[in-house]
Amino acid sequence: MILVFGCAGNSAIKTDALIFSRDFEVSGYSREKLLELTRLWIAQTFRPPQAQPAVECESRERGRIVGNGTIKYPCEDLECMEMRDCTVSFAMKVEIKDNQFTLTFSNLGLTWPGHMDFSGYHPGPSGPLILQKDYDAVRPQLLDFGNDIKAFIDYRKSDSPAQAAEETRFRIGG
Repeated sequence: MILVFGCAGNSAIKTDALIFSRDFEVSGYSREKLLELTRLWIAQTFRPPQAQPAVECESRERGRIVGNGTIKYPCEDLECMEMRDCTVSFAMKVEIKDNQFTLTFSNLGLTWPGHMDFSGYHPGPSGPLILQKDYDAVRPQLLDFGNDIKAFIDYRKSDSPAQAAEETRFRIGG
């Protein structure tokens, strides 16, 4: 019997894959309306545990929002059991025009859970997401946020930008 093991999934990410994006069409919406509703979605979806806000930077003139978020590492089977309690951090830039937006992701990081022992709590290690298998697991989930934003926008289409802005300020304490 011959056993062959491969490490293709453990190869490093190609440098050009460290930043990735996708365009999304949203017909019938002005840039201002898309900006307000996208900002609201980010504020409601990513509530960082740290003091830093989910929306890091916003430019109404350019139609751009930059935010930070974390997700649980996507793990559904025994192959990734060692990753099931890990979190993935990322920066997300949304560039908005009338009837469309572009999501761009960068600064992907991976954090393992901490542990407690007799001497106290020890935070888990963290660092950049560098393995292709991790990138392949995370990328589709992040890009799917575009569909989530589209669904949220369609659900909220009867709101005025002022209503969405007021709700955003209320939820994030602005």
